[in-house]
Amino acid sequence: MGRVNLFFETFRDAEIDNYTIVRLKCGVQFKTKSGWSQPYSAIVDTGAHTSVIPLSLWKELVHEKIKRYKIYGISKQEGCSILGDIGKVTSLIVDENGNQTKELEICAFLAETDQIPLIIGFNGLLEKLNVNFEKNEASI
Repeated sequence: MGRVNLFFETFRDAEIDNYTIVRLKCGVQFKTKSGWSQPYSAIVDTGAHTSVIPLSLWKELVHEKIKRYKIYGISKQEGCSILGDIGKVTSLIVDENGNQTKELEICAFLAETDQIPLIIGFNGLLEKLNVNFEKNEASI
């Protein structure tokens, strides 16, 4: 197991005078009924308490639904919410060198839409996160 490397994605937003956007990303695999999924690229969001998984992805996973739930973005207005369920899934954080974490049971929002990105949140995972953007290094 050992150290699993994460990576940074940097791009410019032309709508905001070429404002530079930096995202921390990781590779993640999920437990399915037939084994482990392919690796997916996920946004690592240290401000998200729960991971968020799009519909077409979580439907194929071994999962446990816990409670019907609605998440909001910055606004609490009804039109800014997404329906789904809070649940549990089993995952591995992986990197391109073949390193991986131990199996992690994580709390996740199982969205009823694919109109959202795959997000890995803080709960159950990121307590182990080490980030040094200046050196372009991040690991779990």
